[in-house]
Amino acid sequence: MADAALERAAAKSAPAEILAALLDAWADNRHPSIVELVDAAARRALETRAPRKLAATLAERHAQWLTVARARDPLDLDWLIASLIPSRVEQARERLTELDAWPDDPRIVIGLLGLCRTKPLVTHRPLWTQIFRAIRKRLAPHAIPVVAELAAISPVTAFDQYLRGKLARLADDDVASVTEPDASVVARIASSLDLRHERASRRTADDLFREVWANAADDGPRQVLADWLTERGDPRGELVALQLARVTRSVDATAMRRERALLAEHGRAWLGPLEPVIVSNAFLLFERGFVRRCEVAWRRLAALPPLMTHPAWSTVREYRLSSDGDRACDAWLDHMIALGAKRL
Repeated sequence: MADAALERAAAKSAPAEILAALLDAWADNRHPSIVELVDAAARRALETRAPRKLAATLAERHAQWLTVARARDPLDLDWLIASLIPSRVEQARERLTELDAWPDDPRIVIGLLGLCRTKPLVTHRPLWTQIFRAIRKRLAPHAIPVVAELAAISPVTAFDQYLRGKLARLADDDVASVTEPDASVVARIASSLDLRHERASRRTADDLFREVWANAADDGPRQVLADWLTERGDPRGELVALQLARVTRSVDATAMRRERALLAEHGRAWLGPLEPVIVSNAFLLFERGFVRRCEVAWRRLAALPPLMTHPAWSTVREYRLSSDGDRACDAWLDHMIALGAKRL
């Protein structure tokens, strides 16, 4: 069955048709070589699709996400994964339940493992129990190197320790063996999708975020990140682009409303590694796609010393901190002073 589906994929020219045949092949043979083809076919098919227009309110966007997910169109999957975790945990859990009902697709487990890098909503352990249950259900050979890479990252916080334990147990799971597909057929599909050029230009989200943190004053890395995320349907790319545009032109009321909508839905998740210690209130400000101003829960920060020097702090230019926490957070305060941030 898998070989026949791959032959069908090789005979097609339209990327959407290639993708459909590849997913049929994946259902019978979860070999890593098929994964790269699935990713490329989806990206090629999306090149001619107009960006999705999002609903106006948080509740409407959640209903929109569920409607799109229930259509089971594989071309929607990258967008669904990119916007999987909103700021409200109950909505995130409902979305995870809906995604769990999808037919197997190699992109799902990689997308779920990607949450272990961005670490949204780390204070909600039941959500993470659900995430790991979904990962285990779809674990396949192509995901094992990702699990091993994530498990090898040195933990910084107590949540990192929790993740490391979960990932270590995943690494011990038995994964069914797979059959090597016909190399000549795979090569024909790869040629049709122009994979050689794509491999040469491949970068990861981790690479791009590190470049932003290392060059916090420079808009260039942020623009590259915005383009990369937008190409993959990640709504944070739109936020970065909107806020970068505001630097060079007058404020546009429609764009401002769109920024507020994006931050209302995703802002908490987009705090990333800093989420455990940043207070959600009106003082919190995103600028050029990243946190510029925030209030720090110093008691939580004091309990997480390694987090004090995380590179994500480099975008913060103003912060607020209770005075009685100064001594507990001396190392972090020294770091922020060195970065030139102004305490308000």
